Amino acid sequence: ADVQELLNAPHTFIQNAASFLYYDLHAWSASREPIHMVLLNNREFVKTPSPSQEIRIQLSYFDGFKRNLQSKLMVEPGKAIEIQNGQVTEVTASTRWVVTGRVLYNNKNRPVKQYEPFYSASWSYEAEVALSNWGESGHFFYDALGRIIRVEAPDGTFGKTVYTPWRQLQYDAADTIKDSLYFTVNSSLPGNNPVRLALDATVAFHD
Repeated sequence: ADVQELLNAPHTFIQNAASFLYYDLHAWSASREPIHMVLLNNREFVKTPSPSQEIRIQLSYFDGFKRNLQSKLMVEPGKAIEIQNGQVTEVTASTRWVVTGRVLYNNKNRPVKQYEPFYSASWSYEAEVALSNWGESGHFFYDALGRIIRVEAPDGTFGKTVYTPWRQLQYDAADTIKDSLYFTVNSSLPGNNPVRLALDATVAFHD
């Protein structure tokens, strides 16, 4: 069996079981795709399996360090994105998957960026940077002990954590607003601009 067979007739594999797992550990050597796993979960229990029974279908792709590269969950039909002629295009998909955004790791095996999820029309692993880097990403910074000390948001604001021997101080985006790129970019806007008005109100909370 392969993934396509499972997707075409999941009820014949899961039958009356609560769940069914399928692993393809030879995907890289066979087709240069990451190793992956398919998980079928029965949403209802029936005496006789049938194509109408509700089954939850999820795929997960892994790298050589067993880290999750991408996960996909089948959802209702609707708008999705795909690559057409090298461009990201929105399409209407009869079979649609919600896909986790790409995670970038540093040399200490810690995540430093996590991109937003997106909807896809394909169950296959999608390595295109335009898709896997879809949306915005926060940026995580660590100290020498592997603790998160700063999180930068896409809009230029940031939060930080200060560690001392006896306590831990946490500052959110309002606490650090005057030190942020967001403040630098927007502080020169006209005084009646909605963004500037919100910024001026936030400055009062700077710590």
